[in-house]
Order: sequence, then C-alpha cells, then structure tokens
Amino acid sequence: MSPQSPSSNPSSKPKNILGPLLRKLREKQDWSHVQVAERYAQTGFECSEERIIQIENQEEPIADYEVLIFERIFPDSGSEIAQFYSEAVEKRFGKRETWEPL
Repeated sequence: MSPQSPSSNPSSKPKNILGPLLRKLREKQDWSHVQVAERYAQTGFECSEERIIQIENQEEPIADYEVLIFERIFPDSGSEIAQFYSEAVEKRFGKRETWEPL
C-alpha cells in the first residue's frame, strides 16, 4: 500500500505548510529528492530522500529550525520561503498587530 498525500486523502490533515512550496522550489532547480537530501546533510543535519518526499507531500512535520535549513538549501528563494511562511501564519492567527500578549 503506497502512502497517500493529504490532497488525495481528504480525511488527513497536512502536517506542514511549506511542503508544496519546497516541491516547487526543488523542481525549479531541477533537483531530485536525493540532491535536496544531500544539500540538507551539508548543513550538518541528516535527512533522507524519503523524508523530503514526505515533507513535500505534507505527511511529515517540519521543525522551526528546518525553515532556516531550507532557506540555505534554496538561497535564491529564502525570501520566498519567509514570505510564504509569514502569510500562512497571518492567515491562521491574524495580522501581527492584532495578536494579544501572552
């Protein structure tokens, strides 16, 4: 049985918001999943080809420090990652100016 992406299984919730963007960036560079995993390893952390696939399919969560790793892997798109992440947070929690203090 092959794993399904969240879009093909409506009952599952995405475990990250950056997966589709990371896929787009990888494809734009014409890189394989292996090449992304190798670049990830060059940052000093390990990540398998399978995990890259799971992240892109939103089946695997991304730790906050990994956003920085992906910005390093795709240096020409770092601001695109940050902008996308910021917009997703605002969409979920509202504009920064409207946040209540903790």
